[in-house]
Amino acid sequence: MRKTNVVKILGVIALLLVWSLICSQKVLAVEASVSANNCNVGENFTVTVNIPQEVSAYDIGGITVTYSDGSTQSAPRKVGVNLDLSWPGNYSVSFPGKVAGNARVSVNGVILSNSSNAVVNTVTSLETTVTIIDPTPAAPEPTEPGTSDSPAPATPAAPVVLNFKNTNETMYTDRRVNVRQSYGTDSGIIQTLAAGTEVTRTGISDGTKDGYSWSRISYNGITGYMITGALTSEAPQPVEEVPPEENPPEEQSEEGQEVTELPEDDEAKIVELAEKFGTIPEVGINIMPFFFLGSCVSCITLIIYIKKRI
Repeated sequence: MRKTNVVKILGVIALLLVWSLICSQKVLAVEASVSANNCNVGENFTVTVNIPQEVSAYDIGGITVTYSDGSTQSAPRKVGVNLDLSWPGNYSVSFPGKVAGNARVSVNGVILSNSSNAVVNTVTSLETTVTIIDPTPAAPEPTEPGTSDSPAPATPAAPVVLNFKNTNETMYTDRRVNVRQSYGTDSGIIQTLAAGTEVTRTGISDGTKDGYSWSRISYNGITGYMITGALTSEAPQPVEEVPPEENPPEEQSEEGQEVTELPEDDEAKIVELAEKFGTIPEVGINIMPFFFLGSCVSCITLIIYIKKRI
């Protein structure tokens, strides 16, 4: 009988030990978890490490987010302790949604302690995935030829934006050129400058638009833009005046004949003839027709006189 009682007592003790071991394992199996919300590109998402109620302190080695393009962003180590040995609360941190796609969240070095300062977790690494959504609508997929009568809408070309390097230099136009309100041949014309006009260039573009490099200029208080190729730093050369010749060529008449001055005796004869025939011919004009007319009149008068006498 005594031997049987001893065996029973030993069996009860063994059962108690097994039960204690099972209970202790349940106490140690207190694990943290991680959760995160999805977001759009440009917004923030929050990663939360969920701490069990049985924990009074935690030590998280760090949180790392790996984006779909391979870039990463991290949060440093975080220690949370509740001085009254109660639940310290969850740990949350926000990250930016930089790149569309799935981002992997890794939590490393997780240590949970109870009020007795005993470690009560066995899982020290946690992971989850965040989906970062691009809100821009996707372009429609191209259809096969002949499947639709309506043509696909044309995608407008992105406007060309030029940056200007600031300058302050005197330039001159080497041709007739337009000053425009902005850079580009489709911009409105403010003024048209003649070749050789002096302007002040205040900037020059780092690229081209419509096939031209552009310069920002100031002229008479007006700021405008013109093509760089129409400007030069060399001032126009002044036009030299041709000095008059010492012996100018003799004047010519309308018919190309040379006109010379008549001697004083000839001028007196011309005046005498002019008084006789009632005409003052200019110097250099042929007076032979006047002699011929006078001769004809004299002949007619003479004939009439003779006939009357007869």
